[in-house]
Amino acid sequence: LIRTTENLLSITKFNSRGVVIKKIPEVVEEITGCAVVKFHKAHPDMPVFVDKPDGILFADMDATLIEQVLLNLFENVVYHADGATGIVLKVERVGDRTWIRVCDDGCGIPPAVMPHLFDGKLTANDDRGPDACRSMGIGLSVCYSIIKAHGGDMCASNENDGGAVVSFWLPNGGEEIEY
Repeated sequence: LIRTTENLLSITKFNSRGVVIKKIPEVVEEITGCAVVKFHKAHPDMPVFVDKPDGILFADMDATLIEQVLLNLFENVVYHADGATGIVLKVERVGDRTWIRVCDDGCGIPPAVMPHLFDGKLTANDDRGPDACRSMGIGLSVCYSIIKAHGGDMCASNENDGGAVVSFWLPNGGEEIEY
């Protein structure tokens, strides 16, 4: 109920005109690490493997909101990726963008659902039938709205060998620092 309320408040906030997000350069590894720790407290049986660069990577963001995006994406794997045995979180810098990808080895996203994935109009019955986990279909639209408000973008695809990938990018903040 708390996550649903947070999602409803967020979608209302980000769909309002004139919302400005205070973005600062954050260390991406710290934000993704916090999200993984919080996720594991709720779902200790779903492993998350992190694939990241060796250097310290910065991206301009509101850390709390990006953490919320990651938690929503991780929970989508648990509740909607039938057969998933793990999550891979990939982080990389490509040009002036920081890409974050949440990959799973589950059933993938039904092709009929793909065009409506981020519009907030999906329900559990759209892709799994009446026994699916309860869902209002707003989680991904909240994520999409948050990423757009950050000046980034979000997309999804299915892997050829099964599973789905939901990706988003944020503008880089500062330079990558090698260590």
